[in-house]
Amino acid sequence: MASGTPSSPGPGYPILSNLSCMAQEFNMYVVANMIDKKPCLRNECPEDGLLFYNTNVAFDRTGTLISRYHKNHLFIEPHRVEPNPPEFAVFETDFGRRVGTFVCFDVIFKEASELVTKFKVDLVVMTTWWFDELPVWFAVAVQQAYSLHHNITLLAADIQKPSMGSVGSGIYLGRRGPLLYTSSADGKDKLLVADLDSPVPDDARYVGDERAVAQRVFIRISLTDYVARALKSATGSASACHEGFCCSVRYSAPAMHDKFYLLVKSGTKRIKTLIDLGVQECLVTRCEPKDGLPCGQFPVTSNTSFTSLEVRANFAVPHIFAAVVSDQLALTPVRHWHFDDSRPTRTRLTLLSPTSLQQSCPTSSLLPRCGTGMSTTLGQPGPD
Repeated sequence: MASGTPSSPGPGYPILSNLSCMAQEFNMYVVANMIDKKPCLRNECPEDGLLFYNTNVAFDRTGTLISRYHKNHLFIEPHRVEPNPPEFAVFETDFGRRVGTFVCFDVIFKEASELVTKFKVDLVVMTTWWFDELPVWFAVAVQQAYSLHHNITLLAADIQKPSMGSVGSGIYLGRRGPLLYTSSADGKDKLLVADLDSPVPDDARYVGDERAVAQRVFIRISLTDYVARALKSATGSASACHEGFCCSVRYSAPAMHDKFYLLVKSGTKRIKTLIDLGVQECLVTRCEPKDGLPCGQFPVTSNTSFTSLEVRANFAVPHIFAAVVSDQLALTPVRHWHFDDSRPTRTRLTLLSPTSLQQSCPTSSLLPRCGTGMSTTLGQPGPD
């Protein structure tokens, strides 16, 4: 791809031409995801001599191509390659924002954080085809966690494929919380539009979302190597360690109407039988029996409302993602909880103003962004 204005459609570039004309016609910046084909200049090449990249492109108001980004970390994407060395894409705007982009799975790796820490962007655009996983690795929870941790504006656009567990998009304003998001498996495409200077609403969920969809698809995870501690009484505490990583919770509720657990894991987590991801996870979540396990499935509703909750963990990496979610995987407003990761070895998540928090709370979690001491590797396919 060469920079310039390809608004006159030419052979071989219809997608770029259409995007360029769209930006020019509507006098707006456009970021879009596509596949980029490049001649292979590496020592080892495919038979056809071509490399294919999962790619973001950006156009300014004149239709000029101003940025291109190749996805650094692929997620089960056959016939596509990762750039070497990793890439960063940053561009300036005429409304005073310095913008960076990345794609999907990149969000949990160090380069996504370095866009903020090294390149000083103040707005990030994330294109994604995310596969939701319970209890907390679902699209809007991860999107908000990135925005919150870096206190940065994030525009995240997910594909709408409920049959594959891909549904969540949003506009997030850092520590102010989500301005507008959608997370409904109703199969309907949505266009999210918001004024970044407007106040954050009490309920940022898209008004047209079907919140209680009968069937939702999620990635299934194995809980056999998590350390689990049941929260047995209405008021109490629990702690657990796994491979030197320790987590604790103190809590209180008028009554425990559901089964809640503290789940702790440090080590390798296999996703969709193909990817081994180095993780440290600390979760307080509703979990019910299944397949002979006391904790085997994660309902998305709860009849238990916590009046106080404090989760602590000693993470090995400095970039921690936190989330608190309520019934039907609604994001709990950030005014109701506080997250302190100024010292990763003493990370803390605390519910605030419990008298005003009248919604149930299926999950609270602390998760690290992959970095020093963490890794991801492709594994061998196994039975699904």
